[in-house]
Amino acid sequence: MASPDAEDVFLRIPALQSYAPIVRVGAAALAIRLGMGFVEIDDLRSAMDKAMIMLLDGVDGPENITDAPRSNPADAGPFVDVVFRIVENRFEFEATRTDPSGVSETALRLFDNSARELVDELRVDPDTGAIWLGKALADVR
Repeated sequence: MASPDAEDVFLRIPALQSYAPIVRVGAAALAIRLGMGFVEIDDLRSAMDKAMIMLLDGVDGPENITDAPRSNPADAGPFVDVVFRIVENRFEFEATRTDPSGVSETALRLFDNSARELVDELRVDPDTGAIWLGKALADVR
């Protein structure tokens, strides 16, 4: 459960690769607000990219394979729901897919192996692919 002092930012994007950079940019903007340095922000951006690659793994539908534009992406699914959270000197990220299918074991393993070194804490639900990660501000003044 979130702390009452937490600042939450909610984001829902269509499960299309062309929307994935929005997550990276949002995370970087909040990390700057938190006071993270360039290296920390770069690590966080990389972790967001890896998270979105994993979350978009195996999403069904020809529009997701071709990344073709939709007439109104907000009316179609599936989606990726994201929560960015700032708690004291810490950045947290939660993300889930709205479709019932999970992600492949290979995608989970690749994400875990590549993102774990970029953040302080990382949890992934192997059944749904839901992600939680945290990164603390390195130099608290």
